[in-house]
Amino acid sequence: MKAILVVGPRELPSEGEVRVWLDTGSRSGYEISVPARDLAVADMDDGKGTSAIYALRERECRG
Repeated sequence: MKAILVVGPRELPSEGEVRVWLDTGSRSGYEISVPARDLAVADMDDGKGTSAIYALRERECRG
């Protein structure tokens, strides 16, 4: 599975969308809304705090 890392709330809704922060590397990053089902806790997440590091499943973007 190809994925990118994002940061979001540790507790995810069971369905619907969630706002996550995406680091763009050379800029300050930005927030995007993604389906909660497309997120999986990343191996590097320490399991602590109110935020978590997630692997966001890659999806095709049209446009």
